[in-house]
Amino acid sequence: PRSAVRAAYINSVKSVFGTGLLALPSAILAVGAPAGCLLTALCGIWSIYTMQLLAWCVDAAVAAGVTPKSYGELCLHSLGRTGGLLSAGNMLVSQ
Repeated sequence: PRSAVRAAYINSVKSVFGTGLLALPSAILAVGAPAGCLLTALCGIWSIYTMQLLAWCVDAAVAAGVTPKSYGELCLHSLGRTGGLLSAGNMLVSQ
């Protein structure tokens, strides 16, 4: 569980710095500095919250005796068959 949380943080940091760093100056120029800073902070808070949700789901799965080996397995265990299919579709479209 600890390594899964660490991996989620590292993966999120890589994705945020990879894409966000290139697009951030243009976005702040478009909305203005105050709104840009506020929106950046809100996105950061939302990202931390969703990482915590993933960590809680992993902890709940492990407590239930299931050790998910992937995001898809975690969704299947946490959300049932329909949620697992929706998450697989989401991953297919967004990747």
